[in-house]
Amino acid sequence: MAPKTLSPSDIEALLADLHPDWQCSDDGKKINRKFPTKDFDQALAITNLCATVAEQYNHHPDICLGWGYCHVGFTTHSISALSMLDINCAKALDEITKTV
Repeated sequence: MAPKTLSPSDIEALLADLHPDWQCSDDGKKINRKFPTKDFDQALAITNLCATVAEQYNHHPDICLGWGYCHVGFTTHSISALSMLDINCAKALDEITKTV
């Protein structure tokens, strides 16, 4: 069974529960967050935490990292939209990165 597509009003309400840096794409199909970091090692640490969340949820984000940043994006490819799985992964990433 395919995940349920979130409506625009669902997305707006659910984003309010995430870290304020999470943004929804203009087409409403992806949420993104940029994690500013002090150096490459910290960006890599966030990437590794993201991998932990991805494996836990069996839901794998798009990640781009470099010196001073780690960009993370979640979407549910099977429905070409956002689902609760994306929101739950973002929440888990918010929680796990509080100490970084």
